[in-house]
Amino acid sequence: MTAIADAMNEALSIGINIELSSELVDGEHAFLTNGNVEAVAAAGFKSIRLPTFFATHSDDAGGLGPEFLSRVDAAVQRVLDLGMVAVLDMHGYSEIMSDPEGNLDKFLTMWDRIASRYQSWSDNLVFEILNEPNGELNPTLWNDYCAQALAVIRQYNSERVVLIDVGEYANYAYLGDLDLDMIKSDPAAIVTVHFYYPELFTMWGQPGFENGSDWTGNENELPYIITRLDDISSFAETTGIPICIGEFGCCKLSSPEEHRLTWVDFVNGEFRDRGFSRLYWELYRDFGIYNPDTGEWTDGILEVLIED
Repeated sequence: MTAIADAMNEALSIGINIELSSELVDGEHAFLTNGNVEAVAAAGFKSIRLPTFFATHSDDAGGLGPEFLSRVDAAVQRVLDLGMVAVLDMHGYSEIMSDPEGNLDKFLTMWDRIASRYQSWSDNLVFEILNEPNGELNPTLWNDYCAQALAVIRQYNSERVVLIDVGEYANYAYLGDLDLDMIKSDPAAIVTVHFYYPELFTMWGQPGFENGSDWTGNENELPYIITRLDDISSFAETTGIPICIGEFGCCKLSSPEEHRLTWVDFVNGEFRDRGFSRLYWELYRDFGIYNPDTGEWTDGILEVLIED
């Protein structure tokens, strides 16, 4: 089962997130003109995850407009042309989290449009079925919806690698709730987890985390992270299913820069040593490590992330 997925997980192994929809602005295709993708490739990253708000750009039935899709095409092609893997992620679909039943048909229709559109594209295009299922789309219901979407994708893409998020915001603690039979029977499935622990540090400065706390990486702080990583490793070893850390990052708004570097260095090294692929959140903005105005990278963090 895992030969295709294992090979792709290695190809994904040094990646970063660039939110695509915010760059598909009216009248300008910033993704293709601002040089960020070229900077990522030149820095040594192997993959870019493209969080894309498909539902925002669709009609009620799941139809996707040709102009929007052509811009997605161009963005994905640019990543591929630069020799990287592109992860096309259905992101920001809040409606399905609050009303799963009312959005199921739309969800499946969108995946039918996406899967059929890209069926002949490079194998270095990866699909991510849904970012961070949560709310009313509980882990049990998510297994059902995921299986239906995967079946739609496999009608057109029999061996394209697909990322499957864990339930409850891609939370490692819900790995045991995944439908293992569905995943193990698929020729090219990778499970993806998001890792922001401890949240009071990594999210410090974000809404709801204004009163965060520092993290220095001392011997009393490391077990909190290591025990969570051990649980993920245990799942991977027991099931044989590859693991992708599809998001991990540390907000730069409040955390001391030197401690932010310490955290990224530690967790990224653990991911690497445990055989997890990893894609940092995010290129710029609140968690960013790159200044698109100056073309400069945050000291130290880039070097840590691209270490193979």
